[in-house]
Amino acid sequence: MMNKRTILTIATLSLIACDGGERKSIEEQIGPASKKTSELKTAAEPAMSPEELAEARRKAGFIDPAEQAAKVAAEMEKGEREYVKTRLKEFRAYHARFLVLVDELAKEAPKVAAAKDPQKAFDKWMGKFAEKAKEPGKTQRTLSEENVRGGKTNEMLINLVRVWDDLRAELGPDSASQPRFEEVVTQLRDDLGKLAAALDDIEKDEDLVVNKFYKPTDEEKGKKK
Repeated sequence: MMNKRTILTIATLSLIACDGGERKSIEEQIGPASKKTSELKTAAEPAMSPEELAEARRKAGFIDPAEQAAKVAAEMEKGEREYVKTRLKEFRAYHARFLVLVDELAKEAPKVAAAKDPQKAFDKWMGKFAEKAKEPGKTQRTLSEENVRGGKTNEMLINLVRVWDDLRAELGPDSASQPRFEEVVTQLRDDLGKLAAALDDIEKDEDLVVNKFYKPTDEEKGKKK
């Protein structure tokens, strides 16, 4: 008479025979892993262009930090351009006066270098020119309210003053005979030309609002007198 263990063994062998071969592994029975949700794409979900994606993000209320910063910067620069346009007459006068000083320097420095006594000629000329040569820096600080206003226009003024002051500090009896002298004078004239073009652009910009209540400093002083 067969015991229970023998019966169980016979039953197991019968199942294997009926299955037609070896049993599949657990991995084969489970099947391939399901794809992640992010990997699933449907025909009803076409890819969005960068412009469409940007518009969708905008409608969803998303604010791009870089775009926001650029917008704020543009608004601030518009305000500085309006500041300059309100004082356009003063900025034009600054440009004209600066050009006169550059022309004087370009004219007188060669005369000094060619003089019989260059040092004596230099001392005589600088006795009159030294104070005038300080004007660009002083006026620039006044126009920009100590470098607070003016935006990109003031950046141009700052660059002009820096180049001018560097040249002024190097002036000597033989300055005009040095190659750098002519190079710097040419650079100053080119930069002054760019300033004039920038002022023209501001004057023609109809989107800029002029402060009609602004009065130049000299006018205010005239009223007080």
